[in-house]
Amino acid sequence: MRTRLTLEMDECVVNGTPAGKVILSWLEPLTHNDILAVSSEWIRTKDFCTRRMVGLEQVGEANLTIEPM
Repeated sequence: MRTRLTLEMDECVVNGTPAGKVILSWLEPLTHNDILAVSSEWIRTKDFCTRRMVGLEQVGEANLTIEPM
């Protein structure tokens, strides 16, 4: 199923430079099981964003929204 994912991050630091608020949104084909896996990993993984994004050193608060379309 086609799914919109939106990641909002506050107080970001990228390559040593404060970037403030960053919003990323994309469409991706995901199954119901994929959606459950992504949301579960988001909840249980410490530093989910900084481990996956090159240059992202710090994030204040982050929200991941998953919307099946």
